Amino acid sequence: IVLSEDVPLKYYYMLYEELKDLMQSASFHEHDFFNAAYNANAIIGFVLEWYRQGFRQPAEEMNEKLVQIVRYQLK
Repeated sequence: IVLSEDVPLKYYYMLYEELKDLMQSASFHEHDFFNAAYNANAIIGFVLEWYRQGFRQPAEEMNEKLVQIVRYQLK
């Protein structure tokens, strides 16, 4: 639903808020709101690009890439 261009933007924001909260709780910096926001949008962009490319890469490969990115950002 979130990836469709025909769906209201509120679904994007719902996903964004969940990811931002998750990134914030995983951060070593308690009130790092901007870093959490950046990471949440980066994850959405990552998944959106995978969707636009027709999910050609295996989910396992994309999961590994995403974990690497998130780990790097949380340092």
